[in-house]
Amino acid sequence: ASNNNSDSESNKKAESYTLYLGVHQYHDATEGKAKFASTFAAIICDEKGRIVDCVFDETENTVSLEGGAADTETDMRSKNEQGLEYSMKSASAIGKEWYEQANHFAQFLLGKTLEEADDVDGGEAELMTGCTININGFKDAIDEADDQENSVSFESGTSPRVALAVVNNSDDSKNATAESDGVASLKSTYAAVAKADGKIVAANIEETETKVYFDHSGLIIELEKGEGKRDAGYSYAMKGASEIGLEWFEQVQNFEKYI
Repeated sequence: ASNNNSDSESNKKAESYTLYLGVHQYHDATEGKAKFASTFAAIICDEKGRIVDCVFDETENTVSLEGGAADTETDMRSKNEQGLEYSMKSASAIGKEWYEQANHFAQFLLGKTLEEADDVDGGEAELMTGCTININGFKDAIDEADDQENSVSFESGTSPRVALAVVNNSDDSKNATAESDGVASLKSTYAAVAKADGKIVAANIEETETKVYFDHSGLIIELEKGEGKRDAGYSYAMKGASEIGLEWFEQVQNFEKYI
C-alpha cells in the first residue's frame, strides 16, 4: 500500500529506523506425509526501539508421500494471501478471518518494544476483541526478529510502512523408486520491505529450504531442517563457488541496497 503522508511530514528531518524479519519454522514428518509450516513477521522500530509498523503471516504446506510420490500439488499461498478463502471466519467466536486477527495483533503491538511484544498475554481483553487465535507463533517470529545481526538500519524523512511476502516452491522434490529414495522439498524466500513516499527505503531478505527424504513406501528416512541462509552466514559456503567471491548473505545485502 502506498504511504499517504502530508507535505509537511515529507519535509521533516530524517529519523533512524530498523527493519526486522523474523521467520520461525515448524516442520514435521510422519509416515506418508510431510508438513512444512512457518510463521513470519516484518517489523519496523524507531530509534527508541518502539514498533511503528508490523505485519505477520503464516504458511502451512502438507505434501503427501503415498506410493512413493511427493504430491506437491498444494496451495502454497500464505494465509494473508488466501484472505477470505482461508475460511476461518465462520468458525471464529468473534467472526473474524485469520488475516483480520493477525492484523489486529499487529496493531496492538504499535508503540511497544520487541521485548514488550514478546511478553504480550493472549488473554488480554483489548487483544481478544479482535484476536482470539493462538499468538505463540507470532511471538516465536518476534523472537527470531529480535536479532541485531540480521536487522537492517535505515533513515527516512517520512513514516515508513512495512510490507511482507513469501514465495514457496517445491521444484526440487522427486519421487522415490525401489532403487532410490525420494525427497519432498520446500524452498521459501521471505522479503520484508520498508516503504516511504512510494519507494523502497530498506529491505531484509531470507531464504530457507527444508527436505524430507522417504522411501518408495512413504516411510520417512530423514527430516533435514533448513537453516536460514542469511543466518548461516559464511558457513553456508557459497563463497568458494561464487564468480564474484561473495557469500549468499553478502550478495543479498548488495541486492537489498541496490533496490
